[in-house]
Amino acid sequence: LPCSPESHIAVGQGDDKHQESRWKVIEDALSKPMQSSWDIEEAILSYNPHYAKRWNFDGLHQFFDPSGNSGGADRAERALYLRHTVPAIARLVLNLPHILPGGVPLLKRSRPHTLVLSQLQIACLLANAFFCTFPRRNSTGHGTEYASYPSINFNTLFQGDRGQRVLQPRRAGKLRCILHYFQCVTSQVPCGVVSFERRVLAQAPAWQTQAEVLADVFLSDNGTIEDDGGGMLQADFANKYIGGGVLSRGCVQEEIRLLISPDMLVSRLFMEVMSEKESIVMVGAERFSSYTGYASNFVWAGPFTDTTPLDKWQRRCTTVIAYDALVFHNKAAQFKTSAMLRELQKAYCAFSAAHNVPVDQRAAIATGNWGCGAFGGDVYLKAILQLIAATVAGRQMLYFTFGNPELSSDLLALHAALQSNDTSTAELWEALCAYSQRDGHAVTGGRHLYSYLHRRLCTGVSESDTSSAGDTPQSATLPVDSALSEDTLSLGGASEEQTTAGASTGAHGRTGQDAHQAADVTDVHTSPEQPLSPAAATAIASEVPPSTGT
Repeated sequence: LPCSPESHIAVGQGDDKHQESRWKVIEDALSKPMQSSWDIEEAILSYNPHYAKRWNFDGLHQFFDPSGNSGGADRAERALYLRHTVPAIARLVLNLPHILPGGVPLLKRSRPHTLVLSQLQIACLLANAFFCTFPRRNSTGHGTEYASYPSINFNTLFQGDRGQRVLQPRRAGKLRCILHYFQCVTSQVPCGVVSFERRVLAQAPAWQTQAEVLADVFLSDNGTIEDDGGGMLQADFANKYIGGGVLSRGCVQEEIRLLISPDMLVSRLFMEVMSEKESIVMVGAERFSSYTGYASNFVWAGPFTDTTPLDKWQRRCTTVIAYDALVFHNKAAQFKTSAMLRELQKAYCAFSAAHNVPVDQRAAIATGNWGCGAFGGDVYLKAILQLIAATVAGRQMLYFTFGNPELSSDLLALHAALQSNDTSTAELWEALCAYSQRDGHAVTGGRHLYSYLHRRLCTGVSESDTSSAGDTPQSATLPVDSALSEDTLSLGGASEEQTTAGASTGAHGRTGQDAHQAADVTDVHTSPEQPLSPAAATAIASEVPPSTGT
């Protein structure tokens, strides 16, 4: 940490150059008044002199531009943030030796471990990240000390977009999320706790012998995981370096999730890059912001009041599971058995539960098009792989297609056919492996994959017949009452060690009924055989109690 007695910095010039306590330089810099973004830059560079000619703060200057012509803060925002928020962040930085006297351990690869931090400790660490105080975290090139860790200092967030004289909406939205978070935590001391678990898959299931019939799947064409996945394990489509481009240009699913719930941002300080059989589980993060848009159109849309109840360890009953997908530049490569196995094991590592949690008390998983988009994944394949992993993990699945009704109807139809045929996960995995062995030109994925699986597993058609593309299986026709009801999917949550009592408090502080209506259940489809059990719908994966703290 920057307050370590062993941390020093070279100050002065020529004959006057000498080593001085890094923390003393930080204290001197942050004790001075700050009335503009230029004062922030000057303070940061005073204890990061090596980067004076390498870092640019153009984005920060554009945000606080007094003219108001650079796409940044308006007059009221500038007054609030510069007069109150930024000085409060500086004071929080200087409290680091008192708030975290023992330091923070690193959670290294291949070592399962849980770290517990209070929200106040997290706020203090993020305040230090805002003022870029963490030593030896600015060089991440190959062979450097922290090459296998994400960046944590905020200097990349403050830089401008090349060639842009006006702040881009995405970067302005990010800065508003961060500054609003600090305005909240410095105005009222947060009292919650957040746990960060590094989960390692020691022994993968023998997929070819799993006899489970596929778990129930519920599909939504609209909505988001964070808004409509209350009470479930909420997927973070992660980069192997947790947070991905959250402190630079990235602004898709994972980055947005960490921006609206900045408690999770601190994981970048101590969480080493994920290996192939690892995932990260974060329980208790509070949401502070609302937003609209996505990627380059991301916009901060105002404060969010998080009324999620607390568990017995004072964590909010919100569980986020971070698991990274492979990047595919060649679409066909993802259908190789080795690639599918890697993705299956990664998802299972994220979805798995402690052995002492009964299956009927395990939370459902709220997920979607994991590893698709920029990562090049096939949405049809990724949905099936996640379904297999969820089934073997003993969980049901709520799948958000993010505006893809074709995928929704195709997956629903295939799932209904496979369930009615009592198809096991082993049989489905075997069929996927057989698909991967076909001639390259026949491995096209998409709807063709589902047609192949339907023919092979549900119609008894021979392998030679499944070599043709065929038709996508006919979509199942659902009765009107098959949409999820208030009784089958409550948007509140209790931990898996608790009963479902008191779980009607919904997202945005609405009652379960109001939240259910707002979620637009006409967009949620379900196989008519079995509803999602209330215990599974309202529980969350608070399965492992905090084991260590700082």
